[in-house]
Amino acid sequence: MAQRNLRGLAGRYFPLVGVLAVALAVRLFRLTWPGIWSDEGFSIFLARSPLPDLVLGTANDLHPPLFYLLLKVWLLPGFSEVWGRLFSVLWGMATVVLAYLAGRHFFDPAVGTWAALVLALSPLHVAYSREIRMYIVLVFLSALSLYLAWRWAAHPFRGAWAGCIAATLLALYTQNLALFLLPVENILVVATLVGRRRWGDLGHWVLGQALLLLGYLPWLPVTIAQTLFHKATWVGTARPEQLRDVFPHLLLGEPRLGEEGWWLLAAYLWMAAALVGAGLYLAKRRERWRNGLWSTGWFLLLAGVLVGVTTHFPIFQEKQFLMLTVPMALLAGWGLAGLPRAGRVAALLLFLVLVIPSLVNLYVRHEIADHPPQEAWRELAAYMEAHIQPGDALVINPGAAEPTLNLYLTAPITRAAYPQTYDPRVGNFAGQVATPQRVEALLRPLAEGHRRIWLVECCLPTFWDPERYLPAWLEAWGRPVDLPAFPGLEVRLYERKTFP
Repeated sequence: MAQRNLRGLAGRYFPLVGVLAVALAVRLFRLTWPGIWSDEGFSIFLARSPLPDLVLGTANDLHPPLFYLLLKVWLLPGFSEVWGRLFSVLWGMATVVLAYLAGRHFFDPAVGTWAALVLALSPLHVAYSREIRMYIVLVFLSALSLYLAWRWAAHPFRGAWAGCIAATLLALYTQNLALFLLPVENILVVATLVGRRRWGDLGHWVLGQALLLLGYLPWLPVTIAQTLFHKATWVGTARPEQLRDVFPHLLLGEPRLGEEGWWLLAAYLWMAAALVGAGLYLAKRRERWRNGLWSTGWFLLLAGVLVGVTTHFPIFQEKQFLMLTVPMALLAGWGLAGLPRAGRVAALLLFLVLVIPSLVNLYVRHEIADHPPQEAWRELAAYMEAHIQPGDALVINPGAAEPTLNLYLTAPITRAAYPQTYDPRVGNFAGQVATPQRVEALLRPLAEGHRRIWLVECCLPTFWDPERYLPAWLEAWGRPVDLPAFPGLEVRLYERKTFP
């Protein structure tokens, strides 16, 4: 009997174990390439800062503090590229497991397995599961919140109500985009409770929302201040062609093979086949229509909110749609399970054809859609270590990028930054746009005491120096020295001119 039970468990969970092995492999492969980029360096710097500076740094930035607090605990044994990125890998793996559980409980184990496989290989999900930022944590917590909300609203489950409120509150303290979960979750839960005539539970839900507001109240004024005063001028509102591309990119990546019209057409055909499969599934298992309605509403309502916000406010980036990856994987898994066997095989092969080029980009060229380009801080630091001379100085624009370079550059060199070296007590948005007078005040004392000056710029250097006064001043002061190119960075070296 025990042996039969063991075989049953093995047969039941073997597909999930295989999917998790694939998910872990694609997230660990070349984990340290490319090196840490500026936003990751910022995450590490804040996480290793004293607790008051950590909280002030997040308040002066665009995000809440929970991710940095969790990362601070994770980094207590020390920092390395592998250890730092493994933190995000584990959150990504947890999300794959959650996709399986959602598919299994919404529909059946086959749907769960297919949903987990789609998410395991989804290139954008893989990319953010390898990055030391808060987005993959938000994906997990938002999906957990809506999953538990369904468990409580559709099939009363002890602890699901409290777990849903807790997951939502944690998501709100992870990333401000979690605010968009609130209307979606409330519409779905209230509609389900009313549809099932669970009138008494409406009061419980209202109580939960009140507790949620009470828990978020300490950070709410900070969120309002961030929204009003911190403007991400490097992004704009969503354009029609961006919205056309965002959904296939979320699920299937972006191959960047030149002309991609064929890829988008194939991607939409694949998603259409999944929708057909979902219809076939419900035709056979009509008792699951309520669950199908919830999972469809999860995607459509959340997508509608995100599209509406990004088309009216200048905040569009594809990573802001990452919360849709789990419901999209769930819908895809539901559809694949509903296809006939030959259709499933064909859909799986096409899925692999669509995602493999994007995964190759991630491992080789790092050009996944809307993912930051490689910033070669590690390579730059190695080059500087080998070529720094006595009498050299370094200028960084913006100063907030200096913590990332400091992860790699240990050679002693006089440093200056514009507008200033990052200080969590004032944040990234403190500073004044460069003028000839301000650049002169920064560079003249530096130039008088040094023979060569390195200028390292990244992360939209025109934000603080739109007229490019920094390189212009240095070009008038010194002769440029030939340097190799460093992807994602603008690096120049000037040697003081000698006069007869």
